[in-house]
Amino acid sequence: MSKELSTLVKTGVVQVGWPRLYEAQSFKADKNGKPDLVQEFDENALLDDADRGHADSVNDALKNYDAAEDDPKRPELDMDALEDVSNPAHLKNAMLLLKYVKSHFSTTVAGKPSYSLTVLFDKDDPSQARNIKMLREGQSNAMKNAVAKKTWMKATIQTASRAMQDCDTDVQTYGTGDNAKQMTAAQKYPERANHWYLNAKAKRRPDIYYLSEANKFVKLPDPILMPESDEEREQALQIEELWNKWVYSGQNAMLGVTFKAWTSPAGAGVSCHLEAVFIIGGGVRLGGYSFGEIFGDEDLQAAAEWLKKNAPDFDPETGKVGHAEPAMMDDDEDSEVDETTGEITDPELAPASEPKPVKKRRTTRAKKQLAPAPEPEPAVPETPDTEDADGDDGWFGGDVIW
Repeated sequence: MSKELSTLVKTGVVQVGWPRLYEAQSFKADKNGKPDLVQEFDENALLDDADRGHADSVNDALKNYDAAEDDPKRPELDMDALEDVSNPAHLKNAMLLLKYVKSHFSTTVAGKPSYSLTVLFDKDDPSQARNIKMLREGQSNAMKNAVAKKTWMKATIQTASRAMQDCDTDVQTYGTGDNAKQMTAAQKYPERANHWYLNAKAKRRPDIYYLSEANKFVKLPDPILMPESDEEREQALQIEELWNKWVYSGQNAMLGVTFKAWTSPAGAGVSCHLEAVFIIGGGVRLGGYSFGEIFGDEDLQAAAEWLKKNAPDFDPETGKVGHAEPAMMDDDEDSEVDETTGEITDPELAPASEPKPVKKRRTTRAKKQLAPAPEPEPAVPETPDTEDADGDDGWFGGDVIW
């Protein structure tokens, strides 16, 4: 077997874009009614028996396989072959395992948290010509190694996806399912025309150093993402401030990356692993400004004048605007509530009027009787009332007991 070609590349100074290095980013697929993964695993390592994490990835994938024991569509696997990397059927069963887990569970196996950054290289920039050449060569070596190991056929090189892409000619698939479309990066993102594009990722946070004022390497401290004490919280804020100073989109840095070929049931490609980052400094932030870069003392004066004119009752201490107190009636003041309109009347302010007859509350609203009360009739002997409490005419008869 020929000697394996090197896939390690140390770039010159490049301008990084959208660095996700402070905290890992995790992405999951749509649910579609499927269960989540029981255990995440590394897809690339699962399909590469030479990877140091291959055995762990197989075991983690099998945890998902075992959790689906009630699924009648679960395929039979050769467990002996899975445990023995020298078995000719080992990779075949590993691919069958991966295909089943991806179809049965909703979470993508690539959903494991990762760190990443991107770089755009202008084809017309002479200072980037050497970087483009070295990165393309590293990627090409990874594909040649895969062919030499017989994990790829030569024809695979033509269809494989690439981490280092020519935005004008390399066709990629964007979207999934019925929404999937094949096009170049420049067709989808016009600003990438006449550029090469690199997407570098890592499963662990890469070593990140910056150049000190004394021209020395200084390592950025690891973030404290879940501080438990006041002292740790103060330290976490200081570390985050240091990261914000040095790590941002548009910063100048040198990168150490390695390329690796991979194969899956869905296809093949080359990934770019981010090994280390050396931040040079002096970059211009892209797409973001700090509060102090936007607002100044003149804005304080303008805000104070606006409040004085438009909200004179605003209290900056409480953050509330004062209002006139509503008029309240004394507790001992006599008042009446109209049962029909709900209006409150003050007897001292109301004009004198004839006393209103007391109305009985009925199930249906009655109109006001404006006619004078009738003359009293002579008393008659009392007879049993045939009208029941609901106001009907005794429909159920006098023998019904309520």
